[in-house]
Amino acid sequence: WITVSQYDFDLGIKSKVVVPNKTTLIHNGVIIKNQLATKTEILEETQKVKIVFTARHDFQKDHLTLFKAIQNIDNIIVYLLGDGPLMEQNKQKAKELDILNKVEFVGFTTNVENYLADSDIFVLITNWEGFPISILEAMNNKLPIIATDVCGNSEAMINGETGFLVAPKNAKMLKEKISALAANSTLRKKMGEAGYEYLKHNFSFDFVYQKTKKVFTSYI
Repeated sequence: WITVSQYDFDLGIKSKVVVPNKTTLIHNGVIIKNQLATKTEILEETQKVKIVFTARHDFQKDHLTLFKAIQNIDNIIVYLLGDGPLMEQNKQKAKELDILNKVEFVGFTTNVENYLADSDIFVLITNWEGFPISILEAMNNKLPIIATDVCGNSEAMINGETGFLVAPKNAKMLKEKISALAANSTLRKKMGEAGYEYLKHNFSFDFVYQKTKKVFTSYI
C-alpha cells in the first residue's frame, strides 16, 4: 500500500485499515519547471496584488473564511478558479459581505497554469485535504503559499519559510497573513523562491517515481 501523506498514514493506523509494515508513505510530486512561464496577460492589467485560489465550490473548501478575511484588505483581487454546487451560494455571500469588487468567480477553467503564472499569492483555504498537488503546482510557479493547517497541507510546505499556515476558520489570522504578503513584494519573492527550492528537493516527479518504482519492484 502507498499513502500520499503522513496524516493519511496515521489516520489509517488509527482506523485499523493500514498495516504499518506493509504501507509506504510517498508524497505526490510534479514535473519541476526549469524556467517559469512568461506572464500570459490572462489577467487584466492592475496594480492590485493578485491572489489565486483553485478549489471547487463545495463543503470541503472554505470560501467563506477567505471572504471574511479580505473584507478590509485593500489593493487585492482574488481569482476563484473552479465550479461546484455552492458557487451561487458563495456569490451571494460575497455580495452580502460587499467584496464583489475584490473577487472574480472564474468558474471552471483549463487555464489554471496561466492564472498561476500571472498571480502573486496562492491560497488554499479548506476544511480537509489529502496531500494537495495544488500547493506543489503553485510552488512550481514560485508563489508564496497561504494554507489552512489541516491534514496534509503542513507536509507540503514550511510554515514561515515557503508561506504561512493558518488555523481553520480563523479569518483574523488569515487576514494578517494575506495583508503581510500583499504589502511586501520582497517577502513574496523570498517565500516563492524558498518554496520552489523545497519543491525541487522533496516533491519532484523523478524523486517520487523512483520511490514508487522501488516499492513495486520489491513485490516482483
